[in-house]
Order: sequence, then C-alpha cells, then structure tokens
Amino acid sequence: MTSPIVLLVVEDDPDHVELLRRALASHRCPFEIVWMDTVRAAQQWLAQNTPDLLLTDLYLPDGSGKVFLQNNENLLPYPVIIQTAHGDEQKAVEMIKAGAFDYLPKRFDLFRELPYVLEHAVEEWRHQRERQEMEARLQAGQSIFQAIFENAPVGLLYFDEKGVVQAVNPQLAHLVGMPSEALLGLELLNVPYEPIASAVQRALEGEKISQQVDFRIQPYQRGLAIRSHLSPVQLPDGRVIGGVAILEDITAEKNDQDLQQALFEIASLANQARTAESLYAGIHQIVRKVLPAENFYIALWDRKTRRLSFPYWVDQYDPNPGVVPLAKGLTEYVLRSGRTLLAENELCEEMEKRGEIDRLGTPSEAWLGAPLKDRAGRVFGAVVIQSYDPQVRYNLHQVNVMEYIAIQIGQVLQRFQTEEKERYQRKLAEAILDATTVLTQSLDVEQVFQRILHHLYNLIRYDNCRITLIEGEWVQVVAEKGIPLPQTEETQKMRWRDFATFSQIYNSGSPLLIPNVQEYPKWVRFRGLEWIRTYLGLPLTVKGRVIGFLNLAFRNILDMDLAHARPLMAFANLAGQAIENARLYQQAQELAIHDELTGIYNRRGLNILAQREFERSVRYQRPLSALFSDIDAFKAFNDRYSYAVGDQVLKGVAGCLKSNLREFDVLARFGGDEFVAVLPEAQEKEAVSIVHRLNHAIQTLRVPYNEGEVSVSLSFGVTQRVESDRSWDELLDRASEALRRAKQAGIPFAVA
Repeated sequence: MTSPIVLLVVEDDPDHVELLRRALASHRCPFEIVWMDTVRAAQQWLAQNTPDLLLTDLYLPDGSGKVFLQNNENLLPYPVIIQTAHGDEQKAVEMIKAGAFDYLPKRFDLFRELPYVLEHAVEEWRHQRERQEMEARLQAGQSIFQAIFENAPVGLLYFDEKGVVQAVNPQLAHLVGMPSEALLGLELLNVPYEPIASAVQRALEGEKISQQVDFRIQPYQRGLAIRSHLSPVQLPDGRVIGGVAILEDITAEKNDQDLQQALFEIASLANQARTAESLYAGIHQIVRKVLPAENFYIALWDRKTRRLSFPYWVDQYDPNPGVVPLAKGLTEYVLRSGRTLLAENELCEEMEKRGEIDRLGTPSEAWLGAPLKDRAGRVFGAVVIQSYDPQVRYNLHQVNVMEYIAIQIGQVLQRFQTEEKERYQRKLAEAILDATTVLTQSLDVEQVFQRILHHLYNLIRYDNCRITLIEGEWVQVVAEKGIPLPQTEETQKMRWRDFATFSQIYNSGSPLLIPNVQEYPKWVRFRGLEWIRTYLGLPLTVKGRVIGFLNLAFRNILDMDLAHARPLMAFANLAGQAIENARLYQQAQELAIHDELTGIYNRRGLNILAQREFERSVRYQRPLSALFSDIDAFKAFNDRYSYAVGDQVLKGVAGCLKSNLREFDVLARFGGDEFVAVLPEAQEKEAVSIVHRLNHAIQTLRVPYNEGEVSVSLSFGVTQRVESDRSWDELLDRASEALRRAKQAGIPFAVA
C-alpha cells in the first residue's frame, strides 16, 4: 500500500482548508493533512516533525509564509509552495527566488487540479534531491579518486579508447624518467616496443593483462625491470572506453631473484662437481650471470705456510701466478682486513702512495674482491673480479652481490678443503645406510612414517620435522615430530606451488637449505612459526618423481651448508620408496590380513609381515625376536562365561597387547586365544623386558560384561632368531615350544 503524503497546510481560512480536504480526499495517492492556522503553531509542529510538502498562505495572522523558507542557507528537507491571492503574483515570484518550490493562486477553479499539482511537486522535489545528492557523491568520489591517483605508491596511467594517454601520476613519470607533459597525448598503440602496444590493444579489447618487461642489460644489471597490470575501463553496457595501467619497479626484486638463483646454483654445483677444477669453472660461469666477471680468480690462503695459491685464474692479460709468498697486493689486503674491497684505479694509486699495497700485475680500471670465510669467520681465501675497460665501474649493488656470492662460494669450497668434513660426511652416510636398512623393510604406512621421523632425528637433531605428501595440487601433512606446529587448515593442507620452497625442491629434485629464513624474501610466514630460524627441505622421490617433502625446522641458525644436507638425500630417496611401497601394499592388503574380531593382523598377515622381517633380519644381520602367547584356561573361561564374553576378552587382550608393544612391532591373532608378536631389532634381553611389560598390563586389564568385570592371565614363549634358523616357521616353532614349557611349569614365560 502506498504511504500517504504528509501535507502541512498553514492557512487561517478554515473554509479554504475544507475545500482543500475535499479536493484531496478522493485522489489516487492518499494525503495526510496537518492543518496549522498560525506561523507559530506550524513552527512548533515542524520542530518535531518533517512533512513531505508544506503549503502555506503568504499572509498569516502572526507573520509571513516567507519564514518557512529560512533554513540557514541549507537545502530545505521538503518543498514549500506559497499560496497567494489574485494579483500577488509578483510577490510570489520573489518567494520562489527566496527558496519556494512553487506558488499557487487562490482560485476556486484550481482545486480540481490541486491534488495532481501537489503530487507532482513532491515527486519532482524528490528527484531534484536525488540528483543533488548524486552530484555531491560524484564530486566527493572524484576528489578521492584524484587523491588516490596522485598519491598512489605505484605508477598509474589512463589511456582512452584510441590508446592515447590522458592522465599519468607523478610516480609513473618518475619511474619512466619523463615529465608528465611529455607522456600526455602519447599514442601507446604506436610505440616502437611491441609488447607495450600489444598489451594496450588487448586491454582495449576487454582483456586484463599482467606482464613483466625486463630492460636490464646482463650482466651489468643496468636499466629497469617493470611489472605492469593493464585493465580495460568498461561501461555497464560492456563498451570499453579506455584502460588503466599500473606499473611497478621490480628491478630490485629481479636482481634479488638473480642473486638467489646464482646462490642456489653455486650451492647445487657443489653436489654435481666431481673435481675442484670443475667446481671452480662452474662457479665462474654462474658469477658471470650476475656480475661483469670476464676476469675472475679464486685465491686460497694457507695460514701455516703463509703462501697464496690461485687454483682458478682467468685473466685477459696476466698469467696465473701459481703459488706465491704472501705479499702486499690487493688480494692480500682483503685477506688481512677480512673486508670486501672496491678499488678503482684512482684509489689503487692512493693506497700505493700510502704504502698500504703494492701494484702487482697489469693495473686494472676496477677491482672488486671479497674474502672467503669458514664457519668460524676466519678468512681462508678471496674471490676477485676485475676489469680493464675504462667504461666499466662496479656499483654498490654489485659490491653487495659480490659479498653474498663470496659467502656462498666460501661454504662450497670448504667441502673440498676440509678432511674433517669429508670424514663427517662418510660417517653420516654410514649412519644413513644403517637407518635405511631398517626403514625400507616395513610395509605399514604409519610405521614407515614414524621410522622416518625417528631415524632422521638420529641423523640430524631437528626441532620439528613434517612429512608432507603431494596430492594433486595440494600437499598434505601426514606425520610430524618435535615442537608442535599450528594445526590449522592453511598449515595442514596447502597448495604446494604457492610456496617457493616446495616449488624449488620439486623443480630441482634437490634439497633446499635456508640458513636464516628471516633473510629469505620468499619465505611464507605463518602465525606460530616465528621461532623457526633454519629450514631444510628434502624431496621424497620415486623413480625420479617427487611425491612429497621432508621439512626440517630448527630454532637456531645452524652452522651448516648443503654439503651437510646432500648425504641425507640417500635417506630421503629410500624414504620416498618406502612410503610408496607401504601405500601400495596397504591398499592391496588392508582387508585381507586383519583379524575380523580383534582388528589386529590375522595368521595370513602375520606370515607375510613376519617373513619379511625375518628376511630383513637375515640380510642385514639385525636382531629379531618372537613372542608366542595364549590365554590361560580359556576353554574353561568360555564354558563359565559364554563365548560372547570370550570374544570381548579376546578384543580386550588384543588391544592391551598392541598398546604396550612398540609402534613398529607386529601383533597377530594366530588362532583362537593364541597371539604372536614379531619384535624387529629386539634381542632376547629386550624381548624379555617387553614380556614383563605386557604381563603387567594384562594383570591390570579388566573386561566389562553385563554382570560385572572379568580378568585373565597370559603365558608367553620367547625366542630370538639364531643363525641356524632357516625360516620364520622355525623361529615360530621354537617360540611355541617355549610357551608349552611355560605352561607345563606354571610360570608366566619361558625362553627358548
């Protein structure tokens, strides 16, 4: 139902008001008439109410209707119509100039049209107010947009439907190094650089474009790298009237990416190079990607003999000096000071005059050297680039790059220098082999996960390790050990390609070491992981395919490099294969090898797993023990309580045994009330200790049934594999014989 129009009538003639009521009474749009006969009464009503329309006589007993037009120069919230007597039209015009919406002469013949006039006045007033409010919002929006456009931290540019630049902000002008006036009117579709013209054309066709344009000149890194985003400006009907471009200077980002890639390649090279010579040559080729390093050499300092050697030397003028006594050249200055030195020809001359150096060899125009340091911070060598070209000058960025590269080279070279590190690697490899021989024989997925975490912790003392497996575009956390990490959706299941760490490991198939994650620009920071300082990621691979990752986190910045991580790859490769084997086996055997009543392995499952453990024990000469047990007087128990209660007891005993065995032990229901446990890596002494633990647990076991609780006792036969055992069956027979002897003697267990 249409809401009535609230009409305030200010009129001292009641007959006129009555005629007005009658004229409005039958109109299609209802009117609610409020009648006031004086200015004062009307003002009091207006103080508490707001009408849709005010109709007032020009002359009233206590004043003029003009007072209703005064609103402190603000727009009235409702239209005011002045009524005048015949002949007062000039006065009415003055009222309209003063703010009245309209005027009406007091004539009898106008009452018929009056409802339509008043309704039209209200509608027109509302439309007028809407237009005014919209114009005000548009003006405010334009001001805000202009402020955003001018002060945006990135370059902004607007071009029309013909690709002609119509507006640019100061940041864009600064970015491209041209004044705004020179850019305005530029026809982007005709610029000589095709990628720009093509992107503008595509934007005008309604496409959103993001691209990177690299104007840098390798290897000197001059020029800009720019990331641009172009979007069309479309009207509601879909018509494109222009486009907007956002430009960002990503030169520093690209330089950093190049540096990080170079550092990664140098680190990876240490894993690939078979000789020191191939390592040095590989380092030189990588350095040339980020620095003008046509002339490049590595110097090593033997502190004991105080002699300097140059295992790698490339110079367009001077030959390799060989092994020489320590002198006062620029290289020796870096070695003694332990600091990076940028020495152009002018500085070299000054240093020579001060007696700080002697000029050795052909003088270069620019010389840049950085110290190579070991983990203790001791200088053991230097890496140097130099140029004989007067046009080449090294800048501050290249000095920083040189320092980073020197750090990485120093770490890599230590692997080839230190015999102690080589011995450590051999011992580590032997430990890995010992761990993996145990790892690769289990076919239970959860056992494999736990063994991986357990043995990996023995190899490298991590603070947290997560096993994550790739499932399509996702990576799923399947096992974890150490400091608990946040159990949130974003940390448990992630899109692995969104993480630079996972992507780098996946693409390279090599480990990724981040010695300090706070200095790694691509490290993804999650709440609750602030304590992590060092990260080591290892790929889990199967036949060259990465199926997941081992993610190791450390609370301290470790004194380690990729040389430490590389031997762990053997473990990771076997871990990946073990996981794959266990997952395939689990899928094939899950339903066939479990006892329906107790949920533990049945005899078939026992024979499969026990035989594998027996073969592994024989192959790797590892200890293996077996337990054979049954419930004492179980037949009489069933006769007394019923087979249903007996089934409950069997399930309770199975659960009690399983929860008190080790995670990687194999427990099976052999038949009836008989249970067999296979104990990998357990000698007789440890097996007996396990029996004591199981007996204690069984003594405290209470199985409820509808009339109360029952308890049982078990007897055990214990045996360890001996050299004469030719099969699992022989080991099992001896455990069964030991159980028989325990029963006959009335003792909890016997050892065969």
